Amino acid sequence: MSTAISHLNIEVTKKCNQRCFYCFNDSGKGQSSTELSLQQWLDILRDLQQKGLKSIHLTGGEPFAYKNAVELLAGAQALGLSTSILSNGLHLKGLTSEFPDVFRKLAVAQISLDSTDEATHNLRRGNSRAWHDAMSAIDALRQLGVPLEISCVVSESNLSDLGALAEFCQTVNAGLIIRPIIAAGRAANQKMTDSFAHDLELCVQSLTSSQHVHLVADRFHYVVDEHQMRQPQWPSDLATVHHDGRLRFNHADDINLTAVAA
Repeated sequence: MSTAISHLNIEVTKKCNQRCFYCFNDSGKGQSSTELSLQQWLDILRDLQQKGLKSIHLTGGEPFAYKNAVELLAGAQALGLSTSILSNGLHLKGLTSEFPDVFRKLAVAQISLDSTDEATHNLRRGNSRAWHDAMSAIDALRQLGVPLEISCVVSESNLSDLGALAEFCQTVNAGLIIRPIIAAGRAANQKMTDSFAHDLELCVQSLTSSQHVHLVADRFHYVVDEHQMRQPQWPSDLATVHHDGRLRFNHADDINLTAVAA
């Protein structure tokens, strides 16, 4: 591997308690997941930390469907790495109570929320507890003083919800990440109308013009399509590693980090 990695997005598992119709990597309850052990992940992080790694972003699937997620965060923090998460809220209320020191050290917690309307969010995510899990996680993380960002995947069916979601973000002092639906994974056959991109742009412009709305970019460049990855401005020191150790990197395809760290 010729280029040092300063940031690593870790798709620690493909398992997920939800089944979003737009999931770009087709995660879900029925997914078999060849997961690395906690020790394998820590060996990888130790090796990359010595080569310049500064931060990790834990995601999935749902990262807290991986049984050693908290231990992985704690191990990364012990190595001096900055840590963050992208979660739908699964188990977070209990975990933040049991391991408050680990969660307090997070640089940011991104929680997925597609609407302030419970029924809309649950329907999009194929889980009747999705909204409850997200809200309870947001409340628990706020109590610990963890910086928050709300991650919203936008399609035509929830575009009109963005205004209310932006207002909600103000009340919980969170940034809002707007992620347009990507035609990949379970959304491969999702067709937006010709006006969707234009309508979304107008909505974002309206929100941006409000001094009270805090729109933020995906600082970790995690959710991305192939066109973006081929662009010259794509950061060369950021990468995503899959649950089985394979690395997704714009200029280094199909590297297995378990072999690199061995």
